[in-house]
Amino acid sequence: MRASPERSVPRPLVVLAALVFAATGVALITLAIGLGSVGVDGHGAASASVAPPPRSPTAALEQMLTALGREDVRAACEVAAPDGFPIRSREALARCEGQLRDQLDDLDRRLLAAYRGIEVRGARVDGNSSTVHPRQIAGAPVSMGNAVFALVEAGGVWYVIV
Repeated sequence: MRASPERSVPRPLVVLAALVFAATGVALITLAIGLGSVGVDGHGAASASVAPPPRSPTAALEQMLTALGREDVRAACEVAAPDGFPIRSREALARCEGQLRDQLDDLDRRLLAAYRGIEVRGARVDGNSSTVHPRQIAGAPVSMGNAVFALVEAGGVWYVIV
């Protein structure tokens, strides 16, 4: 009787494949744990927003303004860049939230509700900076008529300079 022509994989290759598979699994688990504590957008574990990081200036400004309309200061601060730098620490996030909360307390709730329907329709982009002019904001309340917003891009994510 003839032996079947089965091909066996040499043992060293099986061991190598198992090691590569295990190392890849460990790397993916480490990455997932790291992203869970650092946050995909780099803000740290304090960032609990479900919105994806804004990849365009229009998305960043719209996210901030509609968050303000919902009185969600955390979501607004997640796309804020005080003095042109994105918020990277819990302390800075808490400071932003406190300042925005104080400003919102001074505004009429009907005015804030109007922010929920804002739609940003364009932006002037120059490298990693951008501006949005009043004519590019649909549904803005009259009080926002002269507002020009400046934005900055960092790591592929856009932030509103506040």
